[in-house]
Amino acid sequence: MDTVFSLFYYECSKQATDLNKVIIGPQLFTYKNTAIERLYDYVKDRLTDGLEVVMKEYVEDHQLKYDPLTPFDYIENHVDMLELCEYFFDFMECDDMHAGFSITELPRSTFQEELNNADAIEIDGNFIRYFNVATPEDLADGDFEIYFDAQIVDNEFNNYKYDFSLENVKNATYDCGRKLWLIKGNEVKLFNIS
Repeated sequence: MDTVFSLFYYECSKQATDLNKVIIGPQLFTYKNTAIERLYDYVKDRLTDGLEVVMKEYVEDHQLKYDPLTPFDYIENHVDMLELCEYFFDFMECDDMHAGFSITELPRSTFQEELNNADAIEIDGNFIRYFNVATPEDLADGDFEIYFDAQIVDNEFNNYKYDFSLENVKNATYDCGRKLWLIKGNEVKLFNIS
């Protein structure tokens, strides 16, 4: 499953009435590190534009010597970048300010699109090579209740039947941590074998 990373961030007064005007993003990135770099660039600009005291605090909190001429020399990798960003947004969040960010992994396509291209499927640990998916003609006729159905008998002769309606398929959510889809209480992985 191909995924992208969505980034948004914000800083605003708690008096702001339209948060849509202050939220930056979402911006989409192919790689998480690219999203971190973009956020880091924003934080770095903010820290060099009147908020140098925050960077000094950050450096001193890490028992390092602060040098105003080279304050970012301690940032060596993406983990350091993200840690500085978290520190900055935590510092900016206060009684009269909202501040925060989110980097979220998202699927590039819907479950329905992935299912239509899949050669095999795994549902709750049961690998299924042959299954039925409604055709475009079925969809055009509107005379179907089941969009997907499959049946498998495991090595212990347990019979498993699965069926998903079009609504189930459209409401599937992707769990980026486990790299699988959640649909109708089932854990589903899709495969392209050929």
